Amino acid sequence: MLLQNRAPPGRRTGGEQPLSTAVDRQDEHLPFRIELWKGAVQKRVLAATSNVSIGYAAFYAAAKLYPDSYIELRDSLGVLCRWGVREG
Repeated sequence: MLLQNRAPPGRRTGGEQPLSTAVDRQDEHLPFRIELWKGAVQKRVLAATSNVSIGYAAFYAAAKLYPDSYIELRDSLGVLCRWGVREG
């Protein structure tokens, strides 16, 4: 499973990568992805895994970290689970 590095809110580490680069380049072969959306645009891939149970665990962890955001757990066929209201 691949996870995006994330500093605690309000704190930057200085070594953070631009959004959607740390996971995107390495996860093309992993079928389950947790995506953070802003309106109609995918903002970031938070995690990717080959195991659906780990995908659900990462999805619920993301929902706790980003309670006011729209988050999707997706596989190669479509959306498995959603959190929040998608704007736009």
